[in-house]
Amino acid sequence: MATPALPPLSAAERRPSWVDVGVVAAMLLLGLLGVFLAHDLGGPEDQSRIASWADYTTLVILVLPILVRRMAPAAVCVFVSLFFVAFRLLEVPEGPVSSVAVFMAIHAAGAHVADARRRNGARALALGTGFVALVVQLSGEIEAVGFEAVVGLTFSIGLNLGFYVAAWVLGDRDRHQRIDRAELSRRADQLATEREARAEQAVVAERVRIARELHDVVAHHVSVMGVQAAAARHVMGRDPARAAEALGTVETSARQAVDELQRLVGILREAPSDGVDAPQPTLDGLPALVATLADAGLPVELREIGRSPAMPDSVGLSAHRIVQEALTNVMRHAPGAETTVVLTHLAGVLQVEVVNGPATAGATPAGPGGGRGLLGMRERAAMLGGRVEAGPLPRGGYRVAATLPLPGGTQDRPGPATVGAIGAHVADGRVGPRSGPEAAAAEPGVAHTTDVEHTNNVEHTNKTEEEEVTR
Repeated sequence: MATPALPPLSAAERRPSWVDVGVVAAMLLLGLLGVFLAHDLGGPEDQSRIASWADYTTLVILVLPILVRRMAPAAVCVFVSLFFVAFRLLEVPEGPVSSVAVFMAIHAAGAHVADARRRNGARALALGTGFVALVVQLSGEIEAVGFEAVVGLTFSIGLNLGFYVAAWVLGDRDRHQRIDRAELSRRADQLATEREARAEQAVVAERVRIARELHDVVAHHVSVMGVQAAAARHVMGRDPARAAEALGTVETSARQAVDELQRLVGILREAPSDGVDAPQPTLDGLPALVATLADAGLPVELREIGRSPAMPDSVGLSAHRIVQEALTNVMRHAPGAETTVVLTHLAGVLQVEVVNGPATAGATPAGPGGGRGLLGMRERAAMLGGRVEAGPLPRGGYRVAATLPLPGGTQDRPGPATVGAIGAHVADGRVGPRSGPEAAAAEPGVAHTTDVEHTNNVEHTNKTEEEEVTR
């Protein structure tokens, strides 16, 4: 795999900062002070081989390029290393300032030069010339060859060599860190782009699936219209009452089909058909769904309050799918949790609520999902002009509440405090004891509660929730 390229420095990073100015100013101050003290207070052995003004000038020429070491790191490294040789050979008494300048130049070349040949060539030149100049200078200071002289020479060379090798290593480390940071940023941007693309694909796929399902529902209405129209034509002469009844069914189916088509305007998209799907489920399939999940180990209870005289297939399908997805999430993320499903039929609106408690002890929830299930539920509700609210409960568990308007109704949308027929159980995060779909169906009056009675129940529920929150 190819090594990631070194990202270029920005214009602001290449320019000298105030820190650079301060560092160079301190180096100049210390270097010039060293030259001054050597000339004014030192003896003949402390003097350089050139005039004092030349010492000051060469020191300034050596140190100033450090300011622009990030603009031209390779050139600065070569320039400073060559001037460093002149310093050593001319014996300018500036102290350690020249060594620090070479250290910074080697580091800058290693950290900011992308081309390996130029980078390593500039640093090798600095190390080689500095090493030769140091050996020449130290050998000239040895008066007699002996053990102490050899030890001192070896120690000085090793110390200087380690100093400059450290600059080499630190420059490589900083370069690799810049490459790693740039690579991480690139991968993060790539992942963000891919995540957005996957989210868009999920939305498109869900809309196509919804469109395919609702297309089958509309086709069903059209088929019913054809059958009833043919029957009316055959019996119109001998049984006008039967013909009128059949035509009434045709009228109802036509209105429902038109309503379904109007709901699909603006969201349908062309997609290749993958064949004829099986008939889609409605609210009547919820007892079987609940029974299946109960057999699989999920203690779930189904309640239905009231009943709409005419439930469009699109609303029943969406309600079924929302309940199915919510219960599937309970199975995945809260295995064995007490769960309650409540269907509430109001004037012009169907409320669907699924509430579960915490997972049972010892259960192993699945990992976090991709959020497509909740996205699909919201898409289904939005297609019908409704909405879905979902979130954790204060004392554990989770709640999914959907509001699905019915055609021809008032389509009033209750606020979050009034959506739900589970009552105080929603406020404290608990669900009632499991009674099963059979027991829910056997409750006296549950399947025939009127809208007025349910309104009173909801008002009582709101008061109970307010009292629970006040505590």
